[in-house]
Formats: sequence, structure tokens, C-alpha cells
Amino acid sequence: MKRLFMLFVGVCLLAAAVLAGCAGDGKNAGIKEKEDAPVLVSEDFNPGNGNIFKTDKGYYYHSHSLGGFRYVDSATGNDLYLCNKPECRHDGNEFCTATNDKYTIDRMGLYGDRIFVTAVEETDTQYLYHLISVALDGSELNVEVTYLTLEKTGVVPATMLAPEWILYIHRNTAFVPLWLTVDDDTEYHGTAVINLETKEVTYLDEEPISKDNIERTDITAYGDYFYYCRKEGKKTVLHRYNIKDGTDETHKLLVSFAGIYVVQGENTIIYTRSDNSMLCVYHRETGENEEKVALKRKETVYYADGSSEEKDVVYKAAELKTDGDYIYVRERCSQRHRYDENFNVLETWEDAYVQVFDRELKPVTIFNMAEVLAFATEVRTENPEDYYGSYSRELYFVGDEVYSVLPNANNYWEEYVYRCTKEEFLTGNPQFEFVLKRTQ
Repeated sequence: MKRLFMLFVGVCLLAAAVLAGCAGDGKNAGIKEKEDAPVLVSEDFNPGNGNIFKTDKGYYYHSHSLGGFRYVDSATGNDLYLCNKPECRHDGNEFCTATNDKYTIDRMGLYGDRIFVTAVEETDTQYLYHLISVALDGSELNVEVTYLTLEKTGVVPATMLAPEWILYIHRNTAFVPLWLTVDDDTEYHGTAVINLETKEVTYLDEEPISKDNIERTDITAYGDYFYYCRKEGKKTVLHRYNIKDGTDETHKLLVSFAGIYVVQGENTIIYTRSDNSMLCVYHRETGENEEKVALKRKETVYYADGSSEEKDVVYKAAELKTDGDYIYVRERCSQRHRYDENFNVLETWEDAYVQVFDRELKPVTIFNMAEVLAFATEVRTENPEDYYGSYSRELYFVGDEVYSVLPNANNYWEEYVYRCTKEEFLTGNPQFEFVLKRTQ
């Protein structure tokens, strides 16, 4: 019976790849000493650590091709299995914290003093959907709660395998969108809300999982709320779920809102509408919406006769981010050309501008991220043209640092993580440095 292809891929890689990397050569032997108390103390959701997974000692990630959870030590650069069991070969055995092949890993997040993941366990008769926690020193892996159980029937449901997806945990509550398919490719949705202290599980729909449930996307958190978007008819509607009492309310944003927004305070939401070229502000107390800032920048236009001129161009936002003080607008990728007199293309390049605004939406700086990251480190300068357009699709803010992740154009399984300070970023001339290589 057919299963979702990616589920097979993840399990096969888990079974095969670890055998080649568990010889205990020092770099792959696993963590041997317990890590000190972690830096993470906030109970608020940190979107940056939904991808970077950083503490003061190092970085964490999950690798399918290497077969499990990994830890990169900041001091030594060693990339280790996240397991401190003596003599463990990290071969998928049930005692290995890093490679236990009993579970197929899905979403991942770093919260408090542990890594949390959603994972699927398959038995002879059931699929068990767990919330699992992993100790930062690799000493233990625990099932915190089983939030969904599906019986095996004539169709085979499976989770969409996507370890890069964020696990949203905020104020000791996990907000878990469910996205399953069956063997006729029908999609089923749902949303589980898990109290990490009481282990109580509730659902935002009448049925925990159903093809009639509406998918929830573009999730974030602020205060005592999770925010999310839903398609309701032809409109995208922004909702706010109260963690304390379970109530849900909607926000009446301007028509053509498409899910790009940031929460800038208890009563302020900044978002885009129409073609994503206008920043709008929603004032919750009054219900007022206002179109605030048209997104513009300077661009040099090249003509066939060899001349050029600088013009104001309107651009479209692909993403909004905030660190609480500033709004960061990442532009959609735009490809540009320079032509000869016969309109033959002489040169092609891609731009990826980032513009920064203050809380009042006054411009602070703007620069081309693709250009900055193209030659960010000697690790990638052998063939810099391979990477010029492969800039980060997102920005991640962790404390006073800004991170960006780029794929390796020559190796599908590898990606590079870069870092600069937020102070540098705000000057428009960030000095990104190579931090680590992650193997997916």
C-alpha cells in the first residue's frame, strides 16, 4: 500500500546513513560531558530558535542523511551526535538519544532547557503522534504526550515529513498544526494545543483531524496569544487564540490580506495587502486600518544602448519580521538583466533587498542581501557565481544576532549558516560570518 514518499525517504535515510557515521571517530562519537545550564530562559516563542536552535554552548539540528539529532560545539566546531551514552554506536538502537529509529521526526523547536519535536511512531495496528523532548546534553529522550492516535485501516495516513518546519511553543504551550495525507493524496488538517505542564491536549476543530478542517498557516505568538491565518472563502483571515481561556477572535484587516504580517504589540499589527507592496497598520483598540508606507527603493536600469539611469521602483514583500524594535521587510527575489543593442542578454543577476523600518515605519536602511551574502566567507568563494542568487529565504533573530541560511548549490543535503550582529545589520552593511555547516 502506498505511503507518502517523504516518509519512506526519512526512514530509509535514518536506517542507512547512520551506519556509516557511528564508528566513534571523535567527531561522531557523541557528547561525553553534560552541558551547563542553557541560556534560554524566556517562556515566549522565539521564531529565530525555530530554525537556528542556539544556546551559549553551541547549535543543534536534525539530519536525515546523518541519521539523527546533532550538536555543533561552538568552542571546537565539532559536529557530534546528540547522545552521551557510553559506547553507543548511534546505529538507530532504542537507547540512542540521537538516532532512535523508533520515531520519524517532523517539527522541531528549542524551548527552555530541551529540544522538543513532533514525531510519529508506527506499530502493527496504529500510528502514534508524539510530542517528544530531548535533553540538551544528549542524556535522554522522553515522550511527553501522545496527542493523536490513528488506527491502521484501508488507507495509510502519514505525517508530512518536514524537519525544517517550526514547532511553535509559547508560554509552556505547544501549538501543533496537523497536516496528514492518505494514499489517494487527500489532505487532512487539524490543530492540537498541548499544555506542557499538565500534558492536556485540546483541538481547535470539532474533529482532531479531518479533510473538512481548514488549514492554519503563518503562525506566530505574542503575549498570551497564538496568531494564525485561515482561508475562509476567498479571504485570508487573521485569528488570535487565547492560551489561557481557549477563546478565538478574528481581526478585520483590509481586503486582499494574504498572510504576511507581524505583531508589533498587544494592539498593533503590521501587514501587507494587494500585491504586497504596501505596509498597512491595524489598530486593535479602534478596529482602524490604515495604508501606511508604499515599499520603494532605488534601482539602476540598464538600456540596450549602454546607458543607464537610477529610478524609483515599487517592490513586493515576501516576508515581514520584527525584533520588537524594528520591522524587517524582505523583498521577493527579482531577476535582472543587462542587454546589448540587439537585446541579447549580456548579464543576469538576482536581487534580494532587505529594508528596515523603525516602530513608526520610518525607513532606517536598505541593502541587497544577495550581494552581501554572495562573498560572505572564504568557504564559498571557489565558485561564487554558484551562490550569488542562492540567498537566504528567511532572516532569523536570536538575541542581538541575525542569522541567514543558504543552501549549498553543489550539494542538496548541505546548507550554510551565517551570522552578523543586529547592530551591523541596522547600518546596512552587515558583516556576515560563516558559523556552521548543517547536513540535512
